[in-house]
Formats: sequence, C-alpha cells, structure tokens
Amino acid sequence: MSCKAANSESESTTKSCVEKALQSTEEAHVGDSFDPSEQIEELESLQAIFPELQVDIEKLSGSIKIPVAPTKSIQIIFRDDVGDKDKSDDRSVVYSLQHMPPVNFKFELPKSYPRSSPPIFSIESAWLPVQYKAKLINDLMTIWRQVGDLVLYSFIDTLLLAMTSEFELTTVTLPANKLDSSGNSLKAQILTYDVEASIHDFETQTFKCEICQYDKKGTSCTRLRNCSHVFCTQCLIDYYSACIEQGYISQVQCPEPGCSDTLKVLDELQLTELVGPELKNRYDDLRKKQAVEANPNVYMFCPREVCEGLVKRNADDLLAICPDCDFAFCAICKRSWHGYYQYCKLQEPPRDLILKYIDGDEGIKRKLEREWGKLNMSRYVAVYESDRAFQDYLNESQTTSCPKCSAPIEKSMGCNKMTCSICHTYFCFLCTEVLERDNPYRHYGSQFSPCFQKLFEGTDVEQAADEIDPNLLIRMVL
Repeated sequence: MSCKAANSESESTTKSCVEKALQSTEEAHVGDSFDPSEQIEELESLQAIFPELQVDIEKLSGSIKIPVAPTKSIQIIFRDDVGDKDKSDDRSVVYSLQHMPPVNFKFELPKSYPRSSPPIFSIESAWLPVQYKAKLINDLMTIWRQVGDLVLYSFIDTLLLAMTSEFELTTVTLPANKLDSSGNSLKAQILTYDVEASIHDFETQTFKCEICQYDKKGTSCTRLRNCSHVFCTQCLIDYYSACIEQGYISQVQCPEPGCSDTLKVLDELQLTELVGPELKNRYDDLRKKQAVEANPNVYMFCPREVCEGLVKRNADDLLAICPDCDFAFCAICKRSWHGYYQYCKLQEPPRDLILKYIDGDEGIKRKLEREWGKLNMSRYVAVYESDRAFQDYLNESQTTSCPKCSAPIEKSMGCNKMTCSICHTYFCFLCTEVLERDNPYRHYGSQFSPCFQKLFEGTDVEQAADEIDPNLLIRMVL
C-alpha cells in the first residue's frame, strides 16, 4: 500500500502516509495481549536524551520542536502574487534570515510498534514547503524499513541534522498575507522569531572587549549594528559619553582600529540607546556646528527658529531647502525663496564691523566669515572701499550735493549758479541755497545774501569780474 505525501496541499497537521497503512495491521493485533513496557522504556530514554521532548505516557505519544538553524542564511521571499498566475507584476520582498521557526514533530506509538508497524507521525510547519516535508517523511520511512525496530531516536536525530547542518533549502517563497494556524501573520512570526533567536544566540556567547580587554558574556555586551564589532556595553557608554561631553564628536564611531571607514559610523538609534537622548541631542548639535564651520559655503542652519536643521546645498546655487521642515529659502538673505531674478534685501553688518574685518587678523576674519559668509564680507568690503574712494574724490574736487535730491554735483567751469542734472533744481554752489526759478541770479545781487557779489568767486573769471563796476553788476542782476 503506497501514499505520496508530495501531493498533499494541507498546511496544517501533516499526517504520515503510514497512518492509513497501519489500520490493517492494528486490526490484526487487536485481539492480542498488549504490553507497553518496551514502548514506555523507549519514551523515558528519549526524554532523558531530549529534555525538551513532551511525552504522554498514557497515550504513548509525544512531540518535540526541531530547531531550524542552517549553516547558511535562507532567502525568504514574501510575494503578494504567489499562486496567482494571472498577475504579471512581481511584488516581492526578500529577507536573508539565519533562523526559522521550529518544525513540530509529533508521533504516536501503535500497539504493533515496533514488531511490525512504524510510529504514526506528522511534521508540522506553516512555512516549510510541502515537497520538503514529503522528502523528510520519505527519509524517515526509509529508516524504518532499514531498521525495523525502535526508531524514534533515529527519527529525531535525522530531523535535527536535516534542519541544521544538512538543511538543503536556500530559498523559500511564501505569500505575504499568509496566516498561521492561530490566525496570526506568518511573515511577522518568522521575522520576529529570527530576531529573538539571534539575540538568544548572542547572549549565550562570550566576547572579548577590545576596550577593557576582558571576556564578557553576550548579556553584558553590545554588537554595533553597522560593522558588527562587539564591545562590553558599559565601556561603550563611558567612551561615547566622554567624547560627546568633551566635544570630540569625530571619535564617536566604532572603537575598533581596523574598522572600515564606511561601516564605523554609528547607527543613530543605537547611539541614543547607549548615551541617552540628552547627550544624543548634544552630539547632533555639535555635529551640525562642525559641518557649518568646516564648509560654510555648503552647510548652513535652517533660518526657522523652530527647526534650525542642518542644510546642505550646492555652493553655486542660491536656493537651499531644509531636509527637516522642507523650508525653501535664499542662501544669501536667509528669507523665503524669492526666485533667481529678484535681488535679496540684505541686512548689512555695521560699519565698525567691516573696519574690524579689514584690519583684523586671520582668526577674526574667519570668525566674521562664518557669521556673515565669506562672499558677503568680500562684497561688503568692496562696497565700503568704493564708497570711501568716491567720498575722497568728492572731498578733493569741486563737488557738492544737490540740496533737494542730494545728488553729487561737480563744477568744472562757469559761475556758482548750478543746475542739478537729476532734478533740475537751481542752487548756489557756495552755500547750496535753492535759487528762484524766475531769477536765480538775484541771490548774488542782494546785499542781504551771504553770497553777495560771489557769482564768479573761486572761478577762472573771478579776476575778470573784479574789473567790472559793482554797481553795473548789481543792475545786471536786478
């Protein structure tokens, strides 16, 4: 009588094909006297070898969870469209796991065991492929046919090897929404078990801490998540806390000297777990400040007081966007982004600050450049020096300001009656008094004017004007 377990589609309790085959044998021995002493002795011996074995002596049955821990990791693929051939899209997530939930091996000893019948057994697992279960069942039945005697130990030992060093599966594909027998998500169960089993393995091992040079149990150690180097937890707490408190944030990394540059950067969440949120906040603030000081043209702080996040921008682009609050602003004026074709309204530094920058040493200049920006300070200095040179020119030349619009007016020749080229106001070059529109020369003919008879004073025609009869000049003006 034969049975192919590979054709079974049930994912609950997998009944061995031998269960049906035993019915006729059981009926043949039903009338015989039954002595369970041999079977009980085997169960008690197995329980002494495998303490985790659960045994029911009265029913001559038992079960044991076979741990699954292969030497190489298993690729578990959770796919949304498993079993749906009409879907062409491949929506899947792949995990590389080292541990899988244990396989439950259940058995019951018939009265004819071990004289003529094998144990009635089943292999239960919500994730193990049906084909692999069938292979395991076939392997166990082969053992029974070869031995034909007490085989429970051989069965369990074979399953232990098949689930560890001799595990043949490298990839298992499962539906992403599959539930286990209890109605829970199989995906969540598998991922949670792998994490918990990995933690258990770590805690039972012994590691040498490279900081204190002592051997410590895994329960007292921490494995850095990025590089997997292990140190005792207290050493890491003391080391990282001291680095942050003293400002040596560049040393907040894996303490292993040979650790790779790309891996020795610490996981942010793990650092918080080690030093606490207060020191972690100080670490973040110091790291941002260091980045801005090292390269102020690339890094800057978000101008929003509620954020102040670290912003990295293109040094050739005025647009900057904060990654924390998504605030778009101008890198020059620090205000909300106004576009490329609108000038910034800059708040210029005080004049004495510009003079301090011009006369200061390299340390003072670097400090002001960090505060105001190197390009901005260069522009402020250039504008200041241009204004000073222009003012020196005005002081040295025959130049005055229009009394109405303040435009600088230079007199190159002619009399002292000036006309502003901007607002066309008539005014006196000597006293800058606004002159009448209908008769601007009245200012120079009135005896009460401070510029009486000074129409040509300070000019090349002053000498010629002195030779003219003053009374005649008055009559000309009036």
